[in-house]
Amino acid sequence: MFDETTVQPLEATRPGAELARLLEQDPAELSGYDLVSFLGATERLAGWAQSRQLDAIRELGRRRPAIGPSDAGEPGGALPDGQVSEFAANEIAAELRLSLRGAQNRLTLALSLDRLPGTRSALSEGRLDLSKVRAIADATAVLDDAAATRVELRVLDRAGGQTVAQLRASLGRAVLVADPRAAEKRHQRAVIERRVELQWLPDGMAAIYAPLPADAAVTCHLWLTGLAERAKGPDDDRTLDQRRADALADLAQRGLEQDDVPRRHGRRVRVQVAVAATTLLGLDNDPAELSGYGPITADIARELAGDATWQRILTDPRSGAVLDVGRTTYRPPQAMADYVIARDKTCRGPGCRIPSDRCELDHTVPYPIGRTAVHNLGCGCKHCHRMKHQAGWQLEQLPDATFVWIAPTGHRYVVAPEPFLDPPAPPRRSTGPPGGKPRGPAIRAGAREKELASG
Repeated sequence: MFDETTVQPLEATRPGAELARLLEQDPAELSGYDLVSFLGATERLAGWAQSRQLDAIRELGRRRPAIGPSDAGEPGGALPDGQVSEFAANEIAAELRLSLRGAQNRLTLALSLDRLPGTRSALSEGRLDLSKVRAIADATAVLDDAAATRVELRVLDRAGGQTVAQLRASLGRAVLVADPRAAEKRHQRAVIERRVELQWLPDGMAAIYAPLPADAAVTCHLWLTGLAERAKGPDDDRTLDQRRADALADLAQRGLEQDDVPRRHGRRVRVQVAVAATTLLGLDNDPAELSGYGPITADIARELAGDATWQRILTDPRSGAVLDVGRTTYRPPQAMADYVIARDKTCRGPGCRIPSDRCELDHTVPYPIGRTAVHNLGCGCKHCHRMKHQAGWQLEQLPDATFVWIAPTGHRYVVAPEPFLDPPAPPRRSTGPPGGKPRGPAIRAGAREKELASG
């Protein structure tokens, strides 16, 4: 337990190595007073550690200047002013196990603190946490340096004692005082950043998130409401919200069935589900895998199978897939492209989750030195593809489709392949599968070569 001579240093010690040493004490041994003091100290130390990380990120960004217009990121992207290479975020993502978007956001925050020195100091001293620092950086992003400084001076003294919501309210007022045109600037910036995102939810659900100009969003909602009201039948017990959601899904399904939908790698856009044949036959209830989403229940997979066409996913040399056409052709044949796209599931760059069917098929060892073969092909989005050729990264592909990325610093990052389905659970000796039929390895192996393509 801390004695009276220990509590004062704990509360007064600046964040850093000495405070970390004081926090080695077991919280279970503390009095009530000391435990609360300990809790506050951990928050200050966390702010200090986060500030040190942002310092390192900022320095890495400075050492990775953009080498040309194609290396400055897309307009409206996360990196400011095109001064930092877009590929700097890949090194951050790989080392911190972040998504590429998350790494870009953290790099942008680190760079923005150059013009917010008071905020940067408050974080390093533990007077602000990272969420409040982000709030200040976001609110001042539309301002010039002089206006940003005025806002920082106006809000910083009170920020440490406020909640994030209170701070955002203070920032809103301060920004409008500093620049009455700020609201319009924020609107213009938000219009540039309009997009449609797919957000994963639990329980086999997902959400479409689309920040749009207000008039466009209202128009979409009115349109869906009209479709939902027209769809109401005498025996229809769906709510209006449910009918709106179903109307949107029906429109998307009909759109995918149209012939003018762009093709990807020679195939029409489609929904893909990997499911074991034993699951479809009702012999077990193992989860299936919805491409681009993750595990879904056996019941959902069987429902999708009721209105689907089948395509075999070639995962074994015995399946007859074309696995190697040597150095005589650059473009892989359709069967090989299908195989690699199905195997990789997403871009194989560190932290990148762009679906494989939206990626380019890249030769790991450049053609014609490298063969056009499955063990030398991988799915890479345009960004990660260019990273290999423009930013000094190297790539190795192991026989099991493990990708090893080597950063310009020499750090190595392993991106292992994701299996289609989880390995089956060991069979129980006391009971067999439903129906009493044996479930041998040959059935499971064959089932793993199946893909359900709906639409």
